[in-house]
Amino acid sequence: MVLLLAAALASTPVEVEISSVDRHSVTLGRRGERIRETWTVRVAGKTATVSFDAYHTRMAGTPRFHSAGDQVHLSVDSAQRKALEEGGVARLPISAVRD
Repeated sequence: MVLLLAAALASTPVEVEISSVDRHSVTLGRRGERIRETWTVRVAGKTATVSFDAYHTRMAGTPRFHSAGDQVHLSVDSAQRKALEEGGVARLPISAVRD
């Protein structure tokens, strides 16, 4: 049973092409900026939405900013992958972005 649960939660990469980026930032003083991003992406010929949890620019592991036209890999579980491939919405941490 534990193996089945581990297999269901295992993350796999999915390649997406970014169509548009909606980025909002708020200045937080010494912490840098708090960024919230929502991407419209193309996955397997369908348009889907990826909403990222807010993150701070001065934290370790802050990724580079992406823009429309970039192709990136997202590390997602099977349910998130299915949602993206069906043109739905997935909410991910920014650490799911793999260049």
